[in-house]
Amino acid sequence: MQSAFTPMSGRFVSICLGIAATLTSLFITVIASEERGTTWPEKAVWVATGVVILLAAHLLPALTKGARGAVKVLVLPIWIGAILATTYTHATFFLNAQGRVGEQRASAVAAVPTVPVFTAAPSARNRTQIAADVATTVRNMALLDARRCDADCASVAARRKALSARLDALRIEDAEAVRNEKAADAHAAAVDRRQKAQDDARVDPFVAGVASFVRLGSDQVSLLMAIVLGLLVDAIAVVSWASVMQPPSKPKSYSEVENPPEAIAAVPLSQTSGVFAASAAAGRVAANEPALHKELVVPIEPQAELAIEPLAEAAAPAEEGEAFVNLADLAAAIRAGRAKTTLTSIRAYLGCADSAAMALRRRLAEDHPDLFRPLPALNDLRAS
Repeated sequence: MQSAFTPMSGRFVSICLGIAATLTSLFITVIASEERGTTWPEKAVWVATGVVILLAAHLLPALTKGARGAVKVLVLPIWIGAILATTYTHATFFLNAQGRVGEQRASAVAAVPTVPVFTAAPSARNRTQIAADVATTVRNMALLDARRCDADCASVAARRKALSARLDALRIEDAEAVRNEKAADAHAAAVDRRQKAQDDARVDPFVAGVASFVRLGSDQVSLLMAIVLGLLVDAIAVVSWASVMQPPSKPKSYSEVENPPEAIAAVPLSQTSGVFAASAAAGRVAANEPALHKELVVPIEPQAELAIEPLAEAAAPAEEGEAFVNLADLAAAIRAGRAKTTLTSIRAYLGCADSAAMALRRRLAEDHPDLFRPLPALNDLRAS
């Protein structure tokens, strides 16, 4: 029972895998094709085209199994084109889905307030302008110090104090400008870090790891993985449907399970020939067919008589063996020299038991007494 159930269970698994892979590919094709169109007619045409190409890619190898070579040569380029088109559709879906998930991760990163707020002074000057004013003030102070105080020394001193205060104010403004520049630089660095975090979040972590390992771009790795995933789903569907279309293997019979070829090969040839001859004779008796035909008779070695007796007795009892044997055929076989009138020869020729052979020999003596007469001498034959 187990040997007969195993092919059916494998066929059931193949059917389940084929249905699952084809349905998955259909969902992917519908979603990817719908995103290519803008209006409903365009989307419907894209979906129908993708579904037809997908079914052709999955079922053409199974439908052409057992076809002629010319048909397979004609179908092969069509199937290759369908596989490539389906792979393109699947890769488009995987890339779009990965992009949408990446945007969600980037939005989650952007929602976290990690960038400090920076507000620059509305009237703040840059350090270049401040440095020009500082240079002018220092020059004026130098010119003032170079003059001699002849008459109005108080006004000169006041002018010097004003220039000094102006210089201190410029230095304070310059320090404030330095702080503003540092804050602006820190804000720009934070913005850059945030942008980099968003860019990293858009890339799948596994793809990023593989890209760093193989030293390729993340976009290239994403494309390769999308193509591999699409091909893998299509390959599973193609192989599953091809295995489903295979003719089921013939289950082994009970006799083959109980007596495997290894056990039959272990029996000596002298015994197996007797067993096969006895089985053939038993099958002829059970089918109520004539037992004596040239093409059905199997010669039995004398050593096989011990193996024939139990099988012949079990297959055809003595009472039934007499009724089904054609005495005319047996007599013809004896006249042709293929058998003799002895019990051993009749038993070996028919593959029957001793009791059946005795009964047949008794009937031969009654119906064909000429078979039991002694042969004429050689001289009598020559004289005649």
